[in-house]
Amino acid sequence: MADTSKTGTDWQDEELDAIVADYFAMLALDAAGQPFVKAHRARALMERTGRSHRSVEFKHMNISAVAAELGLPIVRGYRPLTNYQSAIFDAIDRHLDSHPEVLTDDAFLPHRGRGTAEGGGGGPAPRAAFSRFP
Repeated sequence: MADTSKTGTDWQDEELDAIVADYFAMLALDAAGQPFVKAHRARALMERTGRSHRSVEFKHMNISAVAAELGLPIVRGYRPLTNYQSAIFDAIDRHLDSHPEVLTDDAFLPHRGRGTAEGGGGGPAPRAAFSRFP
C-alpha cells in the first residue's frame, strides 16, 4: 500500500537509486532477450518505496526521458515523460559509478538508436554537468 505522506513529494536519493537500478536491470534483461513483467517489478518497488503504482510508472517514464537525453537506450513501454525531477541525472550517475560495465556493454552504449526515443543515434548529452558523457 502507498504511503500517503509521500504523495506529491520528490523522490529521495534512496528511492531514486532503487528505481534506477530496476530500470537498468530491465534494460539488461531486454538486451539478453529475457522476458520480464513490468507490473511485478513495479509492485516490488511500491513495497520498497511506499510509492503508488502511478508514481512508480511515471518515474520510470521520467527515467526514460533522461536516458533518451543522454543517448542511452530506454525500456520499451516506458515512453519518455519529460517533466522530470533533475535528481534522476544524479541517480543515473551513481548507478553508472557502481556499474561501469554498463558503459562498455554494446547493449547500453549511446549508439545505433536501439530503444532510444527518437530511434536514431544519440549525440552528445545536452546536460553539460553530467560528467559521463561528452
